Amino acid sequence: MRSAGIDISRQTLSSGCVKVAETLRPLYELMKQEIISRGIIFADETPVKMLNPGTGKTKKTYIWVYAAGGKGPPFRIYDFTLQRNHTYPEKMLKDFKAYLHADAFGGYNVLFKDGSIIECACWMHVRRKYIEAGDAPVTLRNKVLRLIRNLYRYERAMKNFDREIQAERILGVRNEKIRPLINELFFHYGRSGEERRGHERLLFCRSHLLHAESWESTLYVSGQSISPAGQRCQRASSAAIYNWQKKLDVPG
Repeated sequence: MRSAGIDISRQTLSSGCVKVAETLRPLYELMKQEIISRGIIFADETPVKMLNPGTGKTKKTYIWVYAAGGKGPPFRIYDFTLQRNHTYPEKMLKDFKAYLHADAFGGYNVLFKDGSIIECACWMHVRRKYIEAGDAPVTLRNKVLRLIRNLYRYERAMKNFDREIQAERILGVRNEKIRPLINELFFHYGRSGEERRGHERLLFCRSHLLHAESWESTLYVSGQSISPAGQRCQRASSAAIYNWQKKLDVPG
């Protein structure tokens, strides 16, 4: 509207956004119910900067995204919070009982205690940590990245497979081709026992790798609808950050 020469105050625009959100609340609740009923949810939290009134500065806040897995429309909902801790996903997913894709953030751990929500870790996070581990031996890092890259090559080849009709074929590929890659990763680079002093980032990478081991060899290769990564949420988070920074003129 500014480009058309129409000047509207930020207060008026903000008030309009709040009223639209209140009007759409019933739709938000229906989408939330649908997402929870699917049995597979992708969750992620991303820091954003919010203007702190009266200070001339910004403070860190968070946008959480919950995306539906399984068959059906790719619904996703967002939750804005001032902090980052377990109370927010615990409240959002209090009625959910199935598979949750999330990163290694400790705030999700409370959800997995009673076994009603089953954790599905993310290979993309493991891969990213090894890419960022500049203090890791090049040979070791390249071997890990090569194994994860091969894992995703098989997944891309099955991208258009029907998860129900071709379930047996998907599980066959995962067990025959992908399971050996996962076993090699865990055996050689997760439990090698080689503590390399001075390689803090490498040890952090191994903690992510071992975090994935608790579920990967059983769930991922035995459930055709389980994904190796939470990329649905990561794309949704990127879109939310873009709108937050560009459309609302919030500093990056």
